[in-house]
Amino acid sequence: MSFPNAAKGIKRIYAAEVLKLFAYFCLVILSVAASVVLASTEEGGTSGLSDSLSFGTFVLTVIAGIAYAVLMIVAFIFNLTGYIKARSDNENFKTALVFLIVGIVFSVLSALVINQGISSILYALSTLSDTLATIFVIAGVMQIAFQLGREDINQKGATVLKLIIAVECITFVLSFISTFFRSDTTSLISLVLMVASLLISFIKYILYLSFLSKSKKMLAEQQ
Repeated sequence: MSFPNAAKGIKRIYAAEVLKLFAYFCLVILSVAASVVLASTEEGGTSGLSDSLSFGTFVLTVIAGIAYAVLMIVAFIFNLTGYIKARSDNENFKTALVFLIVGIVFSVLSALVINQGISSILYALSTLSDTLATIFVIAGVMQIAFQLGREDINQKGATVLKLIIAVECITFVLSFISTFFRSDTTSLISLVLMVASLLISFIKYILYLSFLSKSKKMLAEQQ
């Protein structure tokens, strides 16, 4: 039993996720560099060294921003073509494709809408759509793994799904607290939850990459 379309699709999806990982590193560099530029501007330093550092940091900000945008666009194209290819072998990838497209539509609309409240809602819907797309990709791979008798892949997929649910639950609680409660105690709780969410998100992402890598190898072995 072989799944040639799923094998090619998962290979592209894996490549897309690796590109997104590099894009997130660029985003971190962009955030740090932008903060440095903003701080130096507010201080109003006039020394030659200060000006040189500010200009260098500004150039780094521009490069990191361009790199982030390019990597995310290429990653989306890889994901899109991967989903389209894999859907021929499993129905879950068709559903994932729908959520991927819906997610990018919400993302674009959130950037275009002027009203901050509506923009935040659209961005939240975009994030939810991306999460659902990931869940259906995992479900599709797990279904194929079950057909191939690969229990190890199934177990890893189940672990990633649990982490996704954990991240979403923590994010919901964090949003609820920050929206309806304002105090030093709740701020501390929010900070702890945010750190926990980021940590779990990072672990989840690494496990998801590992899951895709193993799935790619599993499907390649069947060709």
